[in-house]
Amino acid sequence: MPSAQEIPCRLSPWPEEGKDLARFTAELDPTFGNKVYLLFRDLMGSSTGSSGPLVLVVDDDVDVRDTMVHTLGQRGFDVIVASGKVEAMALFQQYQDRISVLVADISLPGEKPGDLARAVAASYPRIKIVYVTGIPRHIALAAGIVGSEVPYLAKPVSPDVLAGLLQGLLPRFAAPPRGDW
Repeated sequence: MPSAQEIPCRLSPWPEEGKDLARFTAELDPTFGNKVYLLFRDLMGSSTGSSGPLVLVVDDDVDVRDTMVHTLGQRGFDVIVASGKVEAMALFQQYQDRISVLVADISLPGEKPGDLARAVAASYPRIKIVYVTGIPRHIALAAGIVGSEVPYLAKPVSPDVLAGLLQGLLPRFAAPPRGDW
């Protein structure tokens, strides 16, 4: 059987293309009888020239990141993602003039809870920070991980609640009509 690079295929767009998101079906040679679904995100287009606020989502769970990208994108936000502190700080250096909000899980592998947010607050004080996490708020407060004034949402988070919170943090942002999940 040929390797993945050697399998002939034809790409065709699905009818549900979004602003920065397009889904394609790759129809493989019938000999192999499989379909592969590819998801492409135009990260450069969404993070440089768009007028929507840029949100950095940091979570080690790829499904959580993908859901937030989709739901926030449907509500007019531009979103970039990172899976941990090192990757997030590199994105802050690259897009420091453009990132408006950090949406971060408190507990990231290899880090003390809240380390990323503390590093961002120290290096980029204008950035708004929102926690979206599975750690109950009362535990995070009692452990001194977060202050009582910090926006804090428990997972699983409603897309409307998250978007509403971000819109409240960015009062100049008027979101377009929301899409579906």
